Amino acid sequence: MNYLKIGMKLESCLQKSVKYAENTVKTVTKKTTFGKKISKGIENARASFQQGFSKIENDPMQIIKEIPNNISKNIEKTGKTLFDDKSFMLNFKKYAENMNWSKSEIWNMVKRRDEKEMLTFLIERTGVGPGKVAQILSDNEAMLSKFTPAQQAIIKAQCSKKGTTRTLEEAQKIITDAFGEKNIKVLKPLSQGTVGESYIVQKADGTEAVIKMIKKGIDKKGMDLEEKVFSKLIGQISPDAATKEKYVAYIKNLYKDWKSELDFTQEMASNKLLAKGAKRYKVANITDISKDGKCILMDKAHGIEMKDLMQMLQKYKTSPETFAKEYADKIKENPWLSDPKKVMKELPKTMTKVFDEQFMFMKKGGKTIMHGDPHMGNYFITANEKGQLIPEFIDTGNCVRRSATEIQNDIKFFSNYIVGNSEGVARYFVDQCKYTRANKEYIINQVKKELEQNIFGKKQNITHFNEVEPSIVAILDKYGLSMAPEAATAMKAQMQFFKGLSEVGKLTGQKLKISTIIGDVPQALWGMIKQGYNPWSSVKSALVFARHNPTAAAGTAYQFKLNKDLERALMENIDKESSLSTIA
Repeated sequence: MNYLKIGMKLESCLQKSVKYAENTVKTVTKKTTFGKKISKGIENARASFQQGFSKIENDPMQIIKEIPNNISKNIEKTGKTLFDDKSFMLNFKKYAENMNWSKSEIWNMVKRRDEKEMLTFLIERTGVGPGKVAQILSDNEAMLSKFTPAQQAIIKAQCSKKGTTRTLEEAQKIITDAFGEKNIKVLKPLSQGTVGESYIVQKADGTEAVIKMIKKGIDKKGMDLEEKVFSKLIGQISPDAATKEKYVAYIKNLYKDWKSELDFTQEMASNKLLAKGAKRYKVANITDISKDGKCILMDKAHGIEMKDLMQMLQKYKTSPETFAKEYADKIKENPWLSDPKKVMKELPKTMTKVFDEQFMFMKKGGKTIMHGDPHMGNYFITANEKGQLIPEFIDTGNCVRRSATEIQNDIKFFSNYIVGNSEGVARYFVDQCKYTRANKEYIINQVKKELEQNIFGKKQNITHFNEVEPSIVAILDKYGLSMAPEAATAMKAQMQFFKGLSEVGKLTGQKLKISTIIGDVPQALWGMIKQGYNPWSSVKSALVFARHNPTAAAGTAYQFKLNKDLERALMENIDKESSLSTIA
């Protein structure tokens, strides 16, 4: 089969179809049953815009909430069992010594049986895992608000640690050992995360760069002990065998990801792959790595860190008259910032198009790659040679690689979501959960009914996927389904993007334009064709659904404003029909 010819025909058909639709839609909506069904769907969609999304109560971080609660409930039984377990006690003793715990403080904490105190103790006094939990908690205002102000301060402190774990002299010794021949001089500490820390350095030619190294006291031995202790503890406090299996698998997958961050070899490889062929974003280049993989040299990112830019733009909204003076130095370094109104207008589309490229555009070899943790501290905003805003990413240690099949399935999901095909969305998520039992079709049908009842069948605004996704997870939980680790990691990265887009939307007053994503689907399909993959399966189920369910499909699709001219024509007819029916 010649996919190149298919692609050319597909592109030609799409262009002709849009033109044909624009020219005939007025007649169709007035004179045909099919057109009237479309009009009805759009009337429903207009009503939906007046509604928020009605969420199903569910906490995506339920496991993290359950763990301290179950420790509190089962502490006596758990303690007796674990104290009798020689292997656990040996690991626990080694771990406690490694973390400098005293027996008295552990006993006092256990005796009070306050699960929030236990959790904050672990966050404050343990290693990588609890530090990662602190990041999750600090991003969830609802969960964070349940802790006392003092406990909140402990949690937040783990996410914004000042300084670094080493003196400049200690850091210089590591840098000299790693890159002695390059004559690199450390200038000042930059930041620290849960695993690594960074320093501003000066290279032999006088230019500045960044050195990243593993934090002092963080190593594989300590993380192995930490994983053994928490896996055993969490397994023991589980109320039943199924929950135990779920908890332990969850912890194992997390530590697998975290331990991979101890060697920057993967970060360097991901850095090169993420940057290769990138058109809508940049990646701060890693230029060298130490022999042991624990120290890397990279270029400084250009522009302004996204979270800082958001604060600047918020100040502009509050006090536009003082903006130019307050940020004169930043504007001098970044001339594009002199027009903050233009920046606010461009940001939503800029970030959406970056999401599309990382999420859907296939690279050579039939794969794509997405930054695995695209929060606002992991990219900077700068401008390209044309003056257009462009993000530049850092911290590429955790990236998500997607195969051709996974890319096709992801596009299939979005196309089905956009037309409101509950069955297509249900099938996607059940597949992502790696469900293979004999009753799979029954489960898909049950999830489909739930989606229809709670999401697509109600008059509500479903354009904010970051609000809808937790409700889908709640439906999956109801049937004992949980996404496979690799799929969950990919979804987490997608949600990080959507969360950022949502925050940008709140600041700029613009909604996430799913229509931008839809507009990029043909380019993604064309990319598949060029790589020798047939893209038809990615959109087939959505098109078939739309054909047989025009009211539902048109109503859902309208919410995303697929085509402005088409929308305008449809709305003119709906308004006219409404006026005529009123007169009659």
